[in-house]
Amino acid sequence: MLSLFIVDDDLGNLDRIAAALAANSVNPGNLDFVLLERQAVNGLGYTEIANPGETPDQEVNNAHVDLIIPNAQMLVDLAFVFWNQGDTNRIQRKRIQQMIRDGIEAGQIRHNS
Repeated sequence: MLSLFIVDDDLGNLDRIAAALAANSVNPGNLDFVLLERQAVNGLGYTEIANPGETPDQEVNNAHVDLIIPNAQMLVDLAFVFWNQGDTNRIQRKRIQQMIRDGIEAGQIRHNS
C-alpha cells in the first residue's frame, strides 16, 4: 500500500498539503515530494481507496488515498512511472516553516496536534 495525497489540477492545494505533512514533524526541515499526473497511474490497474490522512489539517486529510499494490511487478511498474514521469520537488525548510505558521494562523492546521 502506498499513501498519496491528491493535489488539485491547478496545484491550488499543494502548499496546504505540504504544510500539513510537514506539521506532523517535531522539527520540520526540507520537504521533498514527487508530483505525478493521476492519469499516469490510473491505467495500471491499482485500487485506490479513500482513507482520511493523519495530518493536523482536516481538509488535507480528506485529500488522502491509499493505493493498493497487490504484487511486486505492479510495484516495479509504479516505480518506473514515478521515475520517468514524476516531477521531483523540494520546499526549503524556511519556507515550509512559514507555511506551517500561516496554516496555524489561518485556522487550517490544529496547533496542538
